[in-house]
Amino acid sequence: GNPIIEAASLGALATLAAEDGRFAEAFASIREHLPIACGLGDVEKATALMRVAWVLLPAGRANDAARVLATADAMFEEMGFADTFWAVAKTRKLEAALRHALDATGFEAAWEDGRFRTPDEAVALAFDALA
Repeated sequence: GNPIIEAASLGALATLAAEDGRFAEAFASIREHLPIACGLGDVEKATALMRVAWVLLPAGRANDAARVLATADAMFEEMGFADTFWAVAKTRKLEAALRHALDATGFEAAWEDGRFRTPDEAVALAFDALA
């Protein structure tokens, strides 16, 4: 099959399952999605990390979600993507939700931790958070 379509499909299934509260299904789909997306380049890796945060947040894992999302945000920024790119727009929405879910100190600490992680470190964190 086409890895781009496979990654996008698994990512969409994971986020929909998480929004419906089906976290076991969401975690399984996003774990399958992550290595495929990461093999497609930095844009897909950053988007995959954003999707991981999208799955972790409703599962009550806001701290891990903030750390992973901050790395995705740094990657999008480094690549020069504007807020008009759908994944960056979703990153902004998730960031706002995470600021609401965590206290200010907790959010800032998690965000700073994520901003200073390499993409590969963030992927490792994502797999740990999804275990």
